[in-house]
Amino acid sequence: MLLVIAFTGVSQTLLKIGANQSSEKKFTAAYVNPSTFTAYILYVIVTIFTVYALKEIPLKLFYTATSLKFVLVLILSKLVLCEKMDSKKVIAMGFIVSGVIIFNM
Repeated sequence: MLLVIAFTGVSQTLLKIGANQSSEKKFTAAYVNPSTFTAYILYVIVTIFTVYALKEIPLKLFYTATSLKFVLVLILSKLVLCEKMDSKKVIAMGFIVSGVIIFNM
């Protein structure tokens, strides 16, 4: 399950990097660059890991825990993409983490 969260966060970040690298003149450039291609490969791997995880973990637990990917994407967007993280985003991350903890008590 942790790999699903990690790979989803990384793939989302790579998609953003790929989109930023493409020029506006070439529509297909956003889909055929190394960052985007790597993100698609990671999505396939995430799908495979998800199937295996769902064999062992209850559905409600899996999807509750994987909501942590939103926290990871926000952190990666700040660290890798240098995007702005304001207090509202930090509070939202706190709500997500708190919700996962409370749900699993």
